[in-house]
Amino acid sequence: MSALVMKLKENDHTKIIELCRKFTAIIFANFLISIAFNAFFIPNNLLSGGVGGLSLMFHYLTEMPTFLFYVVLNIPLFIIGFIFIDGEFIFNSLISLVSMTLFLNLTAHIGQYVTINDLLIETIIGAVLSGTGMGLLFKLKSSQGGFDIIAIILKKKYNIEIKNLLLLSNFIVISISGFIFDFRLASYTLLGLFIAYEILAKVKSGVNPDKNAMIITDHPEEVTKSITSTLGRGTTFVNAQGGYTNDTKTIVYCTLKNSEIVKLKNIINQVDQNSFLTINDLNEVKGQGFKSNFI
Repeated sequence: MSALVMKLKENDHTKIIELCRKFTAIIFANFLISIAFNAFFIPNNLLSGGVGGLSLMFHYLTEMPTFLFYVVLNIPLFIIGFIFIDGEFIFNSLISLVSMTLFLNLTAHIGQYVTINDLLIETIIGAVLSGTGMGLLFKLKSSQGGFDIIAIILKKKYNIEIKNLLLLSNFIVISISGFIFDFRLASYTLLGLFIAYEILAKVKSGVNPDKNAMIITDHPEEVTKSITSTLGRGTTFVNAQGGYTNDTKTIVYCTLKNSEIVKLKNIINQVDQNSFLTINDLNEVKGQGFKSNFI
């Protein structure tokens, strides 16, 4: 009984540590985004996309506080997210929203210490910081709210890439802002968003994506045995026929980590040097031995 109690306490302690790490990472991600805004975007008068961009337009047109529009527009989006995603995501996003607001205020004057004086370079640096922060948030089952929530719902429902959805929605908002205010700055903003969303996709998926290997070999049993014993990975046989020779072949299909590719190549060289090997990146893997992403 005492051993069971100790185990439960250890599990609770582990969960608390994991939550602390997660929330610390969410806060750090928003710190990066706030630096991108206050040090590189705002000092150069770059326009904003998403709900922030709409709020800024309403502010310019009505002179009412930007924050008021931002909150009003976000409320229905958070409710939609709670209904179609889940409560954990909304809670994490609320923490993100609060920390983002805090850091935007704390770093409001940091731009005066940035003396690069090159709009293109500052746009790129800001985009890298912003994209890294957004990618971390998505990886941690969180977001900045706004259009991020809609993008996640559409990703889950129709498997449309988040970066493409965000780029499209922000392209529309920034294009309208460009025609109303400054088209040149709108162009630089779109460039920054394109870079940021490419970084976002890399961070969300990981810099070393999982791989899919297809091996055409005359010794499928030996290859499979070596893969199983060396890498601990399962394989699948697919019967095939050569289009030119009409010879029957066996394709060994295997999903593995990027770090295991070198070992796989060594196995192929040892078992069958005449085999044909192709390796491709995978956007998403769900199953035993692989960690499934939230989105």
